[in-house]
Amino acid sequence: MKTLRLILTQSQAHYRRPETVDNCMTYPLPPFSTVIGAIHKACGYREYHPMDLSVQGDYGAMKQEMFRSMTVLNRVEMDRGTLVWMPENMLSNAHIKIGKAITRGADFRTRQNVRIYNVDEYHKWLALRSNLQQAAKETKSAEEELKAFRKEQEAAGKKRKDYRDSDQFLELRRVIKEAKQKKAALQAQMEQYHTVEYIPTYQEILFDVKLIIHLQADDVLLQDIYTHRYDIQAIGRSEDFINLESADFIELDQTDKSTVGQHHAYIKDIDDFKFEDGRPLMGTRYLLPKNYTIIDGKRNFKDVGAMWVSNYKIKKFSDSIWHDPDGYIVNFV
Repeated sequence: MKTLRLILTQSQAHYRRPETVDNCMTYPLPPFSTVIGAIHKACGYREYHPMDLSVQGDYGAMKQEMFRSMTVLNRVEMDRGTLVWMPENMLSNAHIKIGKAITRGADFRTRQNVRIYNVDEYHKWLALRSNLQQAAKETKSAEEELKAFRKEQEAAGKKRKDYRDSDQFLELRRVIKEAKQKKAALQAQMEQYHTVEYIPTYQEILFDVKLIIHLQADDVLLQDIYTHRYDIQAIGRSEDFINLESADFIELDQTDKSTVGQHHAYIKDIDDFKFEDGRPLMGTRYLLPKNYTIIDGKRNFKDVGAMWVSNYKIKKFSDSIWHDPDGYIVNFV
C-alpha cells in the first residue's frame, strides 16, 4: 500500500494535555489532531480533508519549566491583582497598567496598600465609578417615583389607560429612559477596566524529539501534502519548530511479523499486537482527539483510544496494521 512517510525532529516541543491547568502536562507524542492541524495549515486547507495516520517517535529528555500566566477577570476586584484598562474590542491582551495591590488589606477605592502606575487613568476610573454609582441612584429614584405615581393613580380608581398620556407620567418615563441610557453608557466604559492576575504556571517541555509519521489518504491529497512538505513549520506550539529530515513515498507490506517496534508509538488495535517476549500489550492509555465537526459554532472533537507503548511486535495484520520496509511498524488511526 502506498503511503507518505515524514521523519522530522524538534529541539523542543509541548503537546498540551487539555485537562491540565496549573501544571501543563504534555503528551509523549503529538495527538493525531495536532499533526493533522499542522498539515492542514501547511497546505492551506480551510475544511477537513480525511486522512489516517500513524505516529511514533521518542524524546531525549523532559523538563518542567515555569512561566507567568496572565488571567484577565471580567470584573474589577477592589483588594487584589492589578487594575488595568483595555481598549474596547481588542483581539489581544494589550492593556494599560493603572495600579497594583501590594499587600493584604489593599483597596483601590481608597488607595490603601496599592501602588499606582498611571495617576491620570486612576483618577478617570474613580470619577467613572462615582458617576456610575450616581447614575444608578438616579435611575432607582426615578423608578420609585414612577411606582409611587402609579399607586396613587390606582388608589384613585384610575387604570393605566387613564393616566398614561398625562404630562407627569410621560415626564417620569422620559427621566427613567435618559437615566438608563446614561447608566448603560457609563457601564460600557467601566467594562474596559479589569483585574489581571499573574499566576506562576508550570509546563512540561520535551527535548530532542524525533517523530515518524505515516499518512494514508487518496493519491491527490498525499501528493499535495508532499508538495507542501516544507511548509510544515511547527507541531505543538507555534514556537515548536520542526526540521524535516525526509519525506518519502513508500510501499507498505504485510509480510514480516518479526520486526520489533523501534520507537514508542500510539497503538489503537491493542489486541493485534504483543510485546517482544510474547506478553499481552500493556502501556499508557490515552483518549486522543483526531478530527472535529462544528456544532453550534464550537469544535466537537472525535476522540480515539490509543496506547503509548514500546518494544512491541505484530500478532496479526489487518487493514490498519502494516509493515514499513525500513523496519517501522505502522498502525493507522
